[in-house]
Amino acid sequence: MEPTEMQESFKQMKERTVLKTDRAMWGQAFRKPRFVVGIAWCAIAASSSAIFFGNLRFGTQFLGLVYSDDFFYYAQVARNLALHSTSTFDGIHRTNGYHPLWLLVLTLATKLFGIGGVFHASTVVPFAAALAVLQFCMVIAIAYFAFCVSNELCGVAVSCCIQLLVVAFVLSMVCSGMEAGLALVLFFGLLRFRLRADFRWSSRQSFTYGLIAGLMVLARIDAMLLVALLLIFDVFANGCDEGGRARRGLWFCMGLWPVAVYVLLNEWFFHTLLPVSGTAKQLRHHLAPSLSALRSLPILFGIRPSYLLGPCVLVTLLALALLGTGMRAMLPGRRGVIWAVLLFPFVYILTIISLSDWGVWPWYLYVWPATGSVAGAIVFSGRRARAQASVSWSSIACFAASVCYLIIMTAVFVQYSSPRNNDMYLTALDFRQFAENHPGIYAMGDRAGAVGYLANVPVIQLEGLMMESSISTTSARKEMCRTF
Repeated sequence: MEPTEMQESFKQMKERTVLKTDRAMWGQAFRKPRFVVGIAWCAIAASSSAIFFGNLRFGTQFLGLVYSDDFFYYAQVARNLALHSTSTFDGIHRTNGYHPLWLLVLTLATKLFGIGGVFHASTVVPFAAALAVLQFCMVIAIAYFAFCVSNELCGVAVSCCIQLLVVAFVLSMVCSGMEAGLALVLFFGLLRFRLRADFRWSSRQSFTYGLIAGLMVLARIDAMLLVALLLIFDVFANGCDEGGRARRGLWFCMGLWPVAVYVLLNEWFFHTLLPVSGTAKQLRHHLAPSLSALRSLPILFGIRPSYLLGPCVLVTLLALALLGTGMRAMLPGRRGVIWAVLLFPFVYILTIISLSDWGVWPWYLYVWPATGSVAGAIVFSGRRARAQASVSWSSIACFAASVCYLIIMTAVFVQYSSPRNNDMYLTALDFRQFAENHPGIYAMGDRAGAVGYLANVPVIQLEGLMMESSISTTSARKEMCRTF
């Protein structure tokens, strides 16, 4: 072989070697856990920004986007509380028909950024911007806690997949303006606090554990069911010393002091222990599961916010089976809290369909993202790879699919978010125009939230959800309807 040919052959071999080295280096880079985590956070930040800050392009029509009609019940009571120091929806009847922690957050936002507030806003845009920032921060907090909780049980790549799917699930819940977003932040925060490796049953940590649980109850009163399960399976079930269990149970219950304050204030101001919006729905004479409520459950599996509901239910059932058969061994100190979290959705759904004939609304599904993330981490905990220097290609493929799903859901959400697609908002605008020419006191049944918020006249909600406790009975409602 001629020297020139040898040099050319050697040059080609060197180029192929360099190319293979570059490919190997890029392959190793893609499989670095830090790279996977970084891509996940970029996708989450981009999708959340596109939805919450992108919606500000509608200006004064911001509230006509994807906010649930029930959000306007909160917004109207918050406005009356912030500007007139009265907890009322229609300006006539005092009410406690709301979950208190979310109302306090909206009241503060209204007091600062609402029309007539501290900063003298003349339009709804500052209030809308404050809501967008708040909702963005809530999604980021949920994403952070979801990753931390999952990573306590499984590897980095799987944790990132769970994190991305949780964000895709909760985006619509947070966007609805309902209290479910805040409840999810506290639910994931509670799990993060309890499942961390350095958790110890000291009096201080037991009190903090109870305090976070208490705040979650104020965000969603029905979260008291989770607190009961935690007491049974976790607080009083861990350890052998009965005295120690009693002490930590006492400290945990002392941490629930915000709930006790709320109950006392309810009784003092509204003469009822629970929100009237809950008691107004509970008019049954027995506790057998309601067929009407059961029929509403299958519908939730096919609507856009809950495409992941089916997988969450299946993976939770699988996790329960794996734990029950001993195929997944949890640390003794964590087993109780995991059982409580996995059982919570089933106890919750059974309770609400037994107490009321009302259908199950999408924001009732707030229990599933946290439960599904814990269940998914348990199912894949057998492939834990947190300590490995690289991530398997199969995990990378699942991660890529999760990123694509989040991007697609975000694109669909942004495309269909428009005030023109919100019939309740458009109806409320028409009603406001009518009420300007026909002043008076109006009454309305369901879907009175947006109408009551946008109209400049009192709108009485006839279902009793925003009324006084004395009108939560069937006979009182019938008498009120006869009056109108």
